[in-house]
Amino acid sequence: REKQGKDGERLRMLEEMEKKLREELDKMASDVKSDARRGVELESLKEQIESTDKISQRLHQMIDEEQINLTAQDRIARLGSDPTPDTRRTLDEKKQAIIAGGAGAAAMALVFLVIAYWEFLARRIITGDDVVYGLGWRLVGAIPDLPSRQRRNLTLDGEANKHWNSLLTESVDAARALLLRTARTEAVRTVMVTSAVAGEGKTSLSCHLASSLARAGRKTLLIDCDLRRPSVHQLFDMPVEPGFSGVLRGDVDLSEVIRPTPAKNLWVVPAGQCDVHTLEALAQEALASVLARVKEQFDFILIDSSPVLPVADALIIGQHVDGVLFSLLRDVSRFPNVYAAYERLSSLGIRMLGAVVNGVRQDRYGYSYQYYYNKDHN
Repeated sequence: REKQGKDGERLRMLEEMEKKLREELDKMASDVKSDARRGVELESLKEQIESTDKISQRLHQMIDEEQINLTAQDRIARLGSDPTPDTRRTLDEKKQAIIAGGAGAAAMALVFLVIAYWEFLARRIITGDDVVYGLGWRLVGAIPDLPSRQRRNLTLDGEANKHWNSLLTESVDAARALLLRTARTEAVRTVMVTSAVAGEGKTSLSCHLASSLARAGRKTLLIDCDLRRPSVHQLFDMPVEPGFSGVLRGDVDLSEVIRPTPAKNLWVVPAGQCDVHTLEALAQEALASVLARVKEQFDFILIDSSPVLPVADALIIGQHVDGVLFSLLRDVSRFPNVYAAYERLSSLGIRMLGAVVNGVRQDRYGYSYQYYYNKDHN
């Protein structure tokens, strides 16, 4: 009876181990399905899951064998025959070796699985290749890494800033060229620029891209729809009110908030002061009529929205535009956040035009060549 009690305890241990493995497998499979439906970069993670699944199956087999052994021992006990002490000792040693080996393998598999999972959670966007091959998205542009002072300024005067202005202008103009090609072939005129979370360069990208479209002769309107944390007005050095929030509430007319900028062909609508009534008006589809009006006056409308994951504003706005341009920041944007944001947008049928990676090192995508070319010819 004491022997059967020990065997029963080992059986319970194996069953508990299998249960934990199965729970971990279900969780990981769910994460892969929801966050990485299109990611070819997660093949190694899937291999880890398959490996752990095999270990779990082996544990299940061991449980079946243990149950058969227990049943056999019960029959032997009922028949009055008992193995010799040496035979029993040999059987016990084999069982302990199998259990110890299975437990060790399962523990190692769980460790590797957890490490792989956390590596996925921590993985960041580094290059344009991560966009194309990791996310499966179209790479619309790559903005070079600039000193902090240049990132939040549309233009900087002086010989010392000539290089940075040239670098920024050419990279943004390249993104504009791809965007205009899409506009010509697919009737795109209203574009929302967003990101997964805050701090990934979407507002700077919106402002620079709007300026580039204006330089190309397109009558362009930039609307600050990041109503809860507006900043477009700061880059253009204009007051935040009256703004788009007042238009949504019906407090002011649209014509009162469209403001010219020093740049030819470029107008800006600041965000205004947001309150609960503004958000209610946004949720009640007030945006549709506003966009219909500005389409009659402008060639291209860019909308700087809130990030996708923190609040629902971008999901509401995205349903009224022709497409979404995603802003990513090198070594900051994380794959799980980007996947989650994409899933939310795509679940509503919101069209993804592609992504722009900000902060790319200058030794990539020909920036070094461009710099020396300009230096020799200016």
